[in-house]
Amino acid sequence: MVGLQGSGCNYSGEVVCLKRIYYACVMKIQTSWLDGPLLPNISLNEAIGCEQIALVSQNDERLKKIFRHRPNLEIFLNSFTDQFGVSIKPSLIIFRCDNLSSALSFEAIAAFRNILVSCAVPIARAMHIRESGSGIKFAETFEFYPWMLSKDGNSLVGESTVFIGHHSVERIKGQNNPIQPNITRGAHAFDIELLRFLLEAWQSYFLHHVDSHKNIALFRSLNMAHQASLMPSTGLSSEMYDYGRLISLWVSAIEILLHPGGDKTGSRWTIYKVLKEAEWLDQTLAEEAHESGNSADAKNTKGKLNVAGSLYGEMYEARNKFLHGNRIDLNDLKCKRSEVFRFDVAPILYSLLLRYYLGVIYPDDLIDDIETDVSGYLNKYVFYQKQLLLEHAVRGAFCL
Repeated sequence: MVGLQGSGCNYSGEVVCLKRIYYACVMKIQTSWLDGPLLPNISLNEAIGCEQIALVSQNDERLKKIFRHRPNLEIFLNSFTDQFGVSIKPSLIIFRCDNLSSALSFEAIAAFRNILVSCAVPIARAMHIRESGSGIKFAETFEFYPWMLSKDGNSLVGESTVFIGHHSVERIKGQNNPIQPNITRGAHAFDIELLRFLLEAWQSYFLHHVDSHKNIALFRSLNMAHQASLMPSTGLSSEMYDYGRLISLWVSAIEILLHPGGDKTGSRWTIYKVLKEAEWLDQTLAEEAHESGNSADAKNTKGKLNVAGSLYGEMYEARNKFLHGNRIDLNDLKCKRSEVFRFDVAPILYSLLLRYYLGVIYPDDLIDDIETDVSGYLNKYVFYQKQLLLEHAVRGAFCL
């Protein structure tokens, strides 16, 4: 038993560490789906996930089945409002747990959240650059609420970096994060094709325990990308250094993803090489006709770069300036050929590199006949729709 003082009330009772393995919440539950963390900053109008884990709305039939066994969960979810008392509908992560041996670790659930971030934030930044709509620009949208229903379903347990607590369901007055208003989104806000490939990797690593360097690097990189996707500041305003820090984190996420592993060495030239090898739908982006955006590469003899390589060189140089304490100004945050902020370009390059890393390519054998299979070509266009958006944003950042 532990008693902690905080926020004007006493937190006491059983201490449940949310970062331990999620076992069946109540042993007598007959459903194979269990409730996980609550996300108060996003309301979904359709489920996002796979057969083992999903982010769902309160209208999801699987969640309704959980409500029948855990009625206090529905009371908990219905308690949420914004700061002005307007009702909001949080989303919830649910996961399959047919038996105790298939329980998921918190790391697996957090990795699922990181996947959602990396499939949503780059799309929103690309739309921002192309002035074609709004989306999920920051990772705070997928922030976990620190309180959840206890094992027996009769109370709430909570944990964050600064508290561990226990309280009654009837007392909770849940709210979203005031710096991130609750938003409603559907599948259109996500890069669904990339999501499918990432969820396959998630199943490989966390369910089938394929402990390969490729999987380890991928999920470590996604963790860094999640941190890079957070808002520059949670205060009233952001400093220039806040944006420089996030650019640095994006470069680190890319380096983690593409480092060859083991005793091998990686450098920015490793990234340039991958960007040259990537499959570009817009062939003007594939042309190796540009100088590196990094002044340190001015005397290189390794040839010209494509557009993405040049932009990455700029990011790399800006990262070094920020982290090494060099003199900087506002221009270090902007692409050299446009007024686009590198802070917005970085997640777009990361998403395109994820596509290369996972081999997100439409198989041409799905098109039956090159001249008559209209539906096949339509499916191929839909498959590449988000990549086209990302590439158009790269063109905008380079003033093409």
